[in-house]
Amino acid sequence: TAHEINNHIAIIMSRTEYLELECEKDERFSKYKDDFNVLLNQIYNISAITKNILRYSKKDTQELKTFDLNQIVNDITLMLAPILKKKKINLKNITKPGKYCINADEIQINQLITNLINNSVDAIEEKGNIKLLIEVTESDKIRLIVRDDGCGIKPEIKDEIFSPFFTTKDLENRTGLGLYIIKKVCQLHKAEIDFKSEVNVGTSFIITFRKA
Repeated sequence: TAHEINNHIAIIMSRTEYLELECEKDERFSKYKDDFNVLLNQIYNISAITKNILRYSKKDTQELKTFDLNQIVNDITLMLAPILKKKKINLKNITKPGKYCINADEIQINQLITNLINNSVDAIEEKGNIKLLIEVTESDKIRLIVRDDGCGIKPEIKDEIFSPFFTTKDLENRTGLGLYIIKKVCQLHKAEIDFKSEVNVGTSFIITFRKA
């Protein structure tokens, strides 16, 4: 379990920190200092991963309240659009004016949307577009769609993308937990998640919430 992993991580971390200090005392071992820094950074990354797993495996961490999903999407868009513009990525909320209220944990939904956007950013290699859309379904549910025109998802990995630690990116910079966390947040909120993707055309992630 994640708890047991953390126990072993703590031992490895303390021993590595001890060895790093010993390197500073003895010049003969100074050449290994950079290696110990790399080891410690990777240990911290593993620790962060297990903390995320623990956080999203607990159902009692939620603080549910009713709020307008479109307001959160607007706020995130206003915050991230200028940053992404520098990367030649256009981020836009194309939702029609109105209120789209759901009963959920606002912090977790905020992270869900941010992770979906980050996932789309990773899929766009040079320049592109990310569009966010909220709509009411025929069954009176709230549907959130995050659509990009990035590289798409290859058919052979479609069944793996929500697995923890799965990533097609540089492992030094990616934990592979983005989509895993998205799915866990959906499960905690009893929301449905689906996606449609075509290689070299783009991907749409569709999250369907119960209407408040």
